Amino acid sequence: MKRRILALTLSIVLSASMLAGCSGKAPSGPINSGNKDDKEQTAEVQTDDQGEADGGASETDIPQNEDENDGSETEPELEPNVDPREEERILLSNSGADVAYLVDGNGNKVEEFNFDKIREYSDSYSDIFAMEYFEGFLIVKASGSRDGEWVTNILSYNVETGDVNLLSTTDTREYINFVDSYDGALYMGYYDYRGPDDTIRMRERSYFVDGDVLREKGDETEAQKLLLKNEGLYFEVNNDNSGNYGICECFTRELKENGYLLASKDRNFIKIDPDGKRTEIELATEYYKTIFGFDSEHLLFRYMDDEQEYHFIVYGINDGSIVEVPELAKAAILEYSDGRLYYYLNQSTEYGIQNNYVYYYDVASNTHTFMYETRNVPGANHTPGVTGFTLIEGEVYFVDVMDRMYKWVRVNYDESGASYTDIYCPEEEITTLKYGNVDYISNSVTCPYCGITLEKEYTEIFRLLPEYSDFYEDINNDIESQVVYVSDTEPEYTDEFCEDHLEYPDMYCTTMDKTISRVRVVDDKYLLVNYSGYWYSGGAHGMPSEEQYVYELLTGDRITLRHFYQGTEEDFKDLVEQVVTRDFENGADYISYTYNPEDLESILKDVRGCVSLDYNIFFEEDGIIVSFPPYTVGPFASGFIEVPISYQELLGRDSL
Repeated sequence: MKRRILALTLSIVLSASMLAGCSGKAPSGPINSGNKDDKEQTAEVQTDDQGEADGGASETDIPQNEDENDGSETEPELEPNVDPREEERILLSNSGADVAYLVDGNGNKVEEFNFDKIREYSDSYSDIFAMEYFEGFLIVKASGSRDGEWVTNILSYNVETGDVNLLSTTDTREYINFVDSYDGALYMGYYDYRGPDDTIRMRERSYFVDGDVLREKGDETEAQKLLLKNEGLYFEVNNDNSGNYGICECFTRELKENGYLLASKDRNFIKIDPDGKRTEIELATEYYKTIFGFDSEHLLFRYMDDEQEYHFIVYGINDGSIVEVPELAKAAILEYSDGRLYYYLNQSTEYGIQNNYVYYYDVASNTHTFMYETRNVPGANHTPGVTGFTLIEGEVYFVDVMDRMYKWVRVNYDESGASYTDIYCPEEEITTLKYGNVDYISNSVTCPYCGITLEKEYTEIFRLLPEYSDFYEDINNDIESQVVYVSDTEPEYTDEFCEDHLEYPDMYCTTMDKTISRVRVVDDKYLLVNYSGYWYSGGAHGMPSEEQYVYELLTGDRITLRHFYQGTEEDFKDLVEQVVTRDFENGADYISYTYNPEDLESILKDVRGCVSLDYNIFFEEDGIIVSFPPYTVGPFASGFIEVPISYQELLGRDSL
């Protein structure tokens, strides 16, 4: 995939692991690694005394004429050494972050964008993601609930003036597929659902800069003409496969650089030339296929056969050749760019600990090259080595865990190993790691008769740092006693079910996960430690759980709502009913997720039967949340239904 911003070829940045958990060690396995050295390399952060990122070229001194009056001819001035990468502007943006960065081609920070101005445009936005930067404008996807409906808007933010303008909205029955700047224009691809039937209508429009705003061009592009002539086809786009919304190539780019548009219908691919000629691509399989990249020469896709086996295929656009690449059958794909497919494999040896090995596959030579290995950091809740994966001038960037923060880093790798350079673009502080360290327990139990794993457990244990409480040891011991499960009985095994174990190993394996989701200190007095859990023992899905442990830092005591609330449990039930009734009348979002969203009496009956002063109460900075697990007041698909109650309503004051 090729992303160009001011003449830059852009891929996407890799997420990294914590400094101590990164190495350049290649795993053992069937893949032919381009790295022959298996010596472990410790990750190094490269900084200077002023805290600035390395990069950029220095100017050459301009020679001066020592005697301007001697009549001699002045020696011509030499042009400074200018690194063209310094003029490039690339957006670093990661889904879920509240900040984005503009960097040059060397990865040096040029500008920082926070989303305060976007939120001023509408206070309903709960999800904001910077999609593209185009000639002084930040293009942003902003989503949120409005009048009970989920709305997604595409906005332009003028970096110089601070003005925010609407480019597109799902209110008009458009679903934006991508935003891409290419060849001096901004392109937006979208599905048009305004027709009278269910026909697929894919469209592309372009914008140009007109003073302080972006304006839509009135003329149709060649790609748009092909889209209009081929309604009913689904047109494929190259994307980064990272989960970031709308990071795709525009149809105009693909038509000009590849020489065709790629469409699909009824599980078949169709190549559409600039003159409108349609050529069906003959493939031996009729299975559903997922595309991971294409260009002027190759089409890369994966499918699953009747035996539930995956196959990864490289198809030759010009000669019809088919090459199966078994190493990519179950790989996690990151991006296809300039003939290289970037991917990673999770080869963990401990349950709950993720070790990602990142490679690229060169399509022309049919070879795999190992790049680097990363390991997740307990308590950080990230995917190591691949979060925000971005390529800039052939170098990999990603969001790493470093200095107890999420930070953008650059990967430096060669045959000797890998290191990671902080480019001074932090996303946010990791509060779990700000207030403490995290230990973990990883256990597996196997059947003594057939060797199949029957139980897996992963539990994170928060350890408060001493500087936050004189009673940190008491707090840490209590947390461990609450989260670590200790069985009173020894399990008994027989060989009665070994045949089933061998045939259905996943169905007979019980997994138990308990991870730290958030840690905070409120009012400089109370430590809040939130946990998320998931238990699975076969079937369509497992069961999630949520817990919060609250401690008074001055005493080390674990406390509950009873410590603050002076009323009875019946009083509390009455209060929750009053809040739910008000929210029902005001059309609060969570009401729509209950079993009977139109029946207040039914909702209140379910709520009252589940409310307790001792369970499912979560403290926040400005109030509490009464949380209802799946199947209590709503179906499993609704997840945890949360009812917020302010401290003013609960306690008659604004804080704990």
